[in-house]
Amino acid sequence: ICLAILAQIYTSVPAEGGRKVRLRYHGTPIADFGVAWGAADVKCQDTFAFFEEENGVFWKGDDPNDHYWIWFKTVKGEEVILDVSMYQFNMCLMVQMQPYNESCPLLELTPAFWRDRVINRNTPSLHTERQRLSVLRNADLHTVVTLGRNTLRPQDAQAIWNFMSQISSAPMSEIERQMAVIWTVSNCIQMKGMLEAQAWKRYPPTPPLALDLDPDERGGDDEPAEEWTKFLKKWKKLKKRGGTAESIADAFKRWQQ
Repeated sequence: ICLAILAQIYTSVPAEGGRKVRLRYHGTPIADFGVAWGAADVKCQDTFAFFEEENGVFWKGDDPNDHYWIWFKTVKGEEVILDVSMYQFNMCLMVQMQPYNESCPLLELTPAFWRDRVINRNTPSLHTERQRLSVLRNADLHTVVTLGRNTLRPQDAQAIWNFMSQISSAPMSEIERQMAVIWTVSNCIQMKGMLEAQAWKRYPPTPPLALDLDPDERGGDDEPAEEWTKFLKKWKKLKKRGGTAESIADAFKRWQQ
């Protein structure tokens, strides 16, 4: 994701007469972004274990103490976080992809936790950061995405792997190395298409949210995600007006009742 942003937004040359597109948060330019590593505040009951029936083997799911997320920092010093890896810890916040189908036609919902200004002010942090690396200011990655390449040379792949090894808590497997290259190219192509079509101008100001629940979590209700989305929209408007000091966690508990 970060490499696609770097390649297509911060490196590519705009068309003749066009304007450069840059990331902003509430009108303030993004000055830096990158990847952070640390721990997520996850309770034991929200971690998964898996049973391989064929071999009779149990194995653990992902470790919340070995967690990664994306950070953005504005020119004013404000920071926000995008975490797309909390779904595996039973934090099933989703973004409805229908408004973005022009860019991502195969997805209906995608996991995403956007820790924005409101959440930063009103809820405890879920993340304990141990290390961070900037993607925007990494000179080696600049050579990888020069002119927004849609293919990677061997030295480009090596630069990506070197970056990953600086923040990875363990040596990368071969499949991880391969997927890093595949997803970099795929994300660059998606980002390039979105920018060329100026699809971002048609996106909603606030992403429509949903909550992915187990079938029995609401007593057989077939539409819990839609109900939660409506409730959350009203809660966010009330929160923005200063009408409640309630945290999103407390709001969710109240909605469940």
